[in-house]
Amino acid sequence: MRGISFWFFISAMFYGVGSIIFGIQMSAGEGAAFATGNVQLTLLGFLTMTLFGLYYNAVPQAAHSRLARLHFVAATIGMWLMIPGVAIAIEDGNLLLAMTGSAVMALSMVPFVMILRRLRRIAAHAAG
Repeated sequence: MRGISFWFFISAMFYGVGSIIFGIQMSAGEGAAFATGNVQLTLLGFLTMTLFGLYYNAVPQAAHSRLARLHFVAATIGMWLMIPGVAIAIEDGNLLLAMTGSAVMALSMVPFVMILRRLRRIAAHAAG
């Protein structure tokens, strides 16, 4: 595994380990209020980054594009904003950072959808 798929996987492992450590810390103390943040970290950080890494590894022509790099950068920025944003929202009710991170994460899906559409058109044209 190389290139963008590698970076998605490395990120996924980082978020997965972070989620495990966060879960252990929550269970050892009174951190149950942060369960929402842990779920976000697990699902969006670990699961989606893993799935994107698998896709880009399985479809190398998708991985070799500026859109794939934009996808990775936007998803990473979204996660980096959302994780502390959820914690801040739980602590003091300020939703701005969490909402910004969520919006960036959602927008990071746009380049991925564009890649899927482009490759589908190419495949349909080649078959056709």
